[in-house]
Amino acid sequence: MKIRFFIFGLLIVILSVQSVFASEINISLDINHEIFEPGDQFIAKLILKNNLAFGYTTIIESIIENEDRSYVNLLPPLSIKLNSNEKKEIELYNFSIDETFNKGDYLLSIRVISHNSTEESTKKFQIIGTLKELPINLKICKDLSCSESEKIFFQNENIYLDYSSEVKNISINANLTYPDKTLKQLTLPTSIRAEQTGTYTLKITASKEGYKTKTLSTQFGVVEKEAEIINTSSCFVNSECEPDLGENYKTCPQDCKPCAKDNICNPDCLTGEDADCKQTTFSYWWLIIGLVIALFLLIILVRHITDRL
Repeated sequence: MKIRFFIFGLLIVILSVQSVFASEINISLDINHEIFEPGDQFIAKLILKNNLAFGYTTIIESIIENEDRSYVNLLPPLSIKLNSNEKKEIELYNFSIDETFNKGDYLLSIRVISHNSTEESTKKFQIIGTLKELPINLKICKDLSCSESEKIFFQNENIYLDYSSEVKNISINANLTYPDKTLKQLTLPTSIRAEQTGTYTLKITASKEGYKTKTLSTQFGVVEKEAEIINTSSCFVNSECEPDLGENYKTCPQDCKPCAKDNICNPDCLTGEDADCKQTTFSYWWLIIGLVIALFLLIILVRHITDRL
């Protein structure tokens, strides 16, 4: 009898230890291929197994991204109810790979937040055989060489429109929208005369076999001719001396006091009273030092005469 009680107690202890140290949930992440090409179907599945004797709700977070994060596929958090010791299979992703996907390495990452633990898993895969990125930039310039791009031009100036790319023989479809909403088709490179003031929009579609079709858009503005501004002294009476606006004690005595800091030295002010006046290089310290030296020499002279007598 005692042996039976001992065995029964030992089983209870073993089961208790297992419940403490065993993982409360098992996860298994699987994708249907390691390498994908255009036309392939990408399928990712997750198997969950509840190891506890009671049910609970798990939260699943998942994301797919490539190396430079130009592609990110983040799913909203998914809630899954698991009963006691239940096993479930969840399809996380199911989509077609087309030729516009960036080729390279991708990573699928998932995190499962369960009753009292968090489990994580990852799967790497690769996409090959897709179209390449088309490197191209728009150029809006003031001269034919287009050494520097500009955004603002004056009315009636010539504006040069062009593009740059290391890829040759690109097919370009370009349209220019004028400030009055007129749409004109262009052949780049070209130039226009900026007769209208306002905002212009240049939009191009670039394509080449083996590359992704790319659409670019940029805006530039045309303003009236720059006005000639004559810098004259003014007085804006507001009880504040403003030298940056040309005010000083001569041009604006209402705001600037005779000895105010107004970038003009007033010779009628006492020394040190006008901060705009350069202080004289003469210092009273030099006078005191000179007097001390003269007094010292006089004492030596008197002693010398006294000694001779």
